[in-house]
Order: sequence, then C-alpha cells, then structure tokens
Amino acid sequence: MAQRILIILVILSVLFILSEGHWWRRHRKRPHRHCPSRDDEDHVCCDWELKTYQQTIEYCKKCQVTPTDPSDICYYRKRYSYKIKQGCVDRVTYNVTESTCTPKCCDGWTFDEYGQCSIKADANTQEIVCENGGSPAGDYCSCPNGFSGTHCESAVCTPHCLNNGICSGRDGEAVCVCPDGRYTGKQCETPVCNPACQNGGSCIDGIYRPMCSCPPGYEGESCEKEVKDGDCPAASGAGICAEMCKTDSGCPNEQKCCRNGCGAHECTAPAATTCTYQSEHYPVGHRRQQDSCTTCLCKDPNSKQQWECVSISCPRLSCYRTKMILICVVRYATICQPQ
Repeated sequence: MAQRILIILVILSVLFILSEGHWWRRHRKRPHRHCPSRDDEDHVCCDWELKTYQQTIEYCKKCQVTPTDPSDICYYRKRYSYKIKQGCVDRVTYNVTESTCTPKCCDGWTFDEYGQCSIKADANTQEIVCENGGSPAGDYCSCPNGFSGTHCESAVCTPHCLNNGICSGRDGEAVCVCPDGRYTGKQCETPVCNPACQNGGSCIDGIYRPMCSCPPGYEGESCEKEVKDGDCPAASGAGICAEMCKTDSGCPNEQKCCRNGCGAHECTAPAATTCTYQSEHYPVGHRRQQDSCTTCLCKDPNSKQQWECVSISCPRLSCYRTKMILICVVRYATICQPQ
C-alpha cells in the first residue's frame, strides 16, 4: 500500500513539473526586436552589425624605473594608508566589440508607404510597395530614371549636386535642393548674394559664402560704395573729431572720404601723384636736368619740396688751347687762299 502511494506521488510530481515548464514557455517575455524572434506588435527585427575597435585605459602604479617624461608621472594613494605615493602611468590597450542594430522587417513582413512593417508578405505573391513611380517586379521594384533602391526610395541626381545640395524626389523627378538660398541652379552651381550686388557687381563663390565682385570704382558688401580715383593723403594735423562723411560718394567733386589726424573721416582732395614744373606734370621717379650741373628727382608730390635736386661742381674751362686752334685755322686759310 505504501509503495503504491509513493508511486502515485512521484507521478504527480512529474506531471506538475511538466505543466509548470509548459506554462513558463507560454508566458515568458520574448526579446524585443531581436531576430529571428518576432515582435507581434510592429514586426520589426534587428539586423546586427558587429564593430571592433581598440580602447586604451590608464592607471597609476608603483614605478619600476624612474620615468624620463613628466607626462608619465602620476600619484596614487597606497592601500590602507593616507599617504600619497609617486607612481608611473601604465597604459593598457584592449579590443572592444560593439553590436549595432539596424531595424528591418521580420520574415514574412514588409514596409508600407509610411515605413511601417504592416504589410504581411504572401508566400505566393510577395507583395511589395514601390515609391516615386516604380513598378513591382517580383520581390523588388523596377525604378524610373533618377531613383534607386528596393522600393525606389533613393533619389539619384546626375550630375551630382554641388555646394552641399541634397538630391531629393519631387513630382517624380530627382532634383537638387539647394541649402539656405545661397545657391541656385539645377546642380546648385550658381551662387546667390544677399543682398544683391549693385552697380554692375557680379555674385561669385567666395571662401565661406557667395560674395560680390565689384567693378572698378565701387566697393562694399554689395558694391554699394563709390570709390573715386586717387589715394587718400597721409593724415596730418589734429583735424575735426567728428565723422563728416562715410564714403567717397558723400564728397563733392573729386574729393575723397579720408581719415584725418583725429581719426575721424572728412572730405579731402586726393593725394597728388605727379610733380609739377613749369606747368608740366611728371610722374614719381622722373629726373629732369635743371642745368648743366644740377639734376632734380620727382620724389614726393604731396610735399612742398616736390623735387629733390642735386648739384655737382663743374671744373673751370681753360680757353687758351681753343684760341690757339682758332689762330692756326685762320693762318691756314690765309696761306691756302687761291692767287
């Protein structure tokens, strides 16, 4: 009797263990977004990619040899002691492996037009959604010109976009979307200046952004400032300590807006570029002969002494030999006169 009861208890225990295992398998939490298991809500799995790289860590330890590089010296607290000990930096390099999850639709599911894995793939038809005018062709899409990818989701611009332009699909065509309104054109190749160039200036591609290239006689961000011929003279004297002009266009006649001795700007006649002598103008560096013993150089047209003259000592002429020659010529003419 006791033996039968023992056998019945063993059988009941085995049945209980089996039922508990079956219940745990049914109610255990399934991993989320890990292939090949499936998430029953969004049907998204992971396409795992492993990446391995090296990482170096540093720690301080007791020195075996006195370091020669100060950067290798460190300090540490000895165990069970409050004293600070000088140590040496030890570096250890080890490999680190990271896994990256790229979401994808689980087996038997495919993306809809909103990028959700809501379309159940039929084993017979293999339904697929194509974008940008693509047409299904088996388990992939046949894409029109300018698009590629499994669902024709990627726009391809030929030739490619310039100046950080982004290729995008628009009305069934691949077009370049130019950034910040600084460039325009089919490839974002044409710079756009803001504000627009004035006075015949042209917009060109600068180092950091488009800029205006100004014609002669103009300057400024948009070529809005007129520049008159000539250079400003060197500032002299105290001058008026107030801004009397901003650009050359604010000055009358040929005057230019120049800085004065006070550091402000006022309308001033442009610096002279030629030296004057007897109502004639000569460029800087021109030499003229004042007389047989003096030479003058055009050096500083804006100074009172425009010409720098240098004289040399000429020797006294002796006329005795000249008189003797003349006497001889006269005598020869008298002798040879025909009878």
